Amino acid sequence: MKKLFRVSIALCVVISLHAQTEDLYGSAGHFRFGYANHNLSGMNAWLPDYYPSLKNDFVTVGGTGYILRNRVVLGGEGFGSIGTTVVRDTLSLAPSMGRGMLNVGYVILDHNDFVFYPLVGFGGGGTTIRVSENQGFGAIVNRLKETDYTFSNSNLMLSISLGADTYFISEAKKHGFSMGLRAGYIYCLQNSNWKKNSTDIAGPNMNTSGFYFTIGIGGGRLHRK
Repeated sequence: MKKLFRVSIALCVVISLHAQTEDLYGSAGHFRFGYANHNLSGMNAWLPDYYPSLKNDFVTVGGTGYILRNRVVLGGEGFGSIGTTVVRDTLSLAPSMGRGMLNVGYVILDHNDFVFYPLVGFGGGGTTIRVSENQGFGAIVNRLKETDYTFSNSNLMLSISLGADTYFISEAKKHGFSMGLRAGYIYCLQNSNWKKNSTDIAGPNMNTSGFYFTIGIGGGRLHRK
């Protein structure tokens, strides 16, 4: 948490140093896809040894949108992330995650139809681990009472990110095609109790914080006053 605080202070300093006199207005919406890395080591440590080890790599897909008023960025985002399914003997684990956040930021750099801005976000999300046993030729003796179930929890999240968008707008039009990049770090503030299906359990004490990178494709408008 101390690192996030230091980064926030640094961003405020950068904003103050790069304040512009010309106001910017507009909006944008993007479909986004990319990579996320979430720490699942706590789940690996909690699961019995005969379970396969989860990996931290996720493919993330979702959408973002924002409005731009006098350089202030106000928006939101929603993402779903699918992790790597891992298998050992007949057991398979399939991790997935989701999040929704509200974001606020400020454009610190712009040139023609390009804008660059830091963002701070707050929201919530959850983690789901689906456990399955694949019965087939050479299946080992079942070690579990159930062969298909899920572990899940929810948590509050804080994010810090940097975004860069470019607009392809002709002078005759007020809106047009837009592309963007966004990279950041998500910190899990508080976890709820874990559930096995719908039953509360004493699950792992883990933090799924991690970084992400996305590419955005969509549309928007941008103008100056």
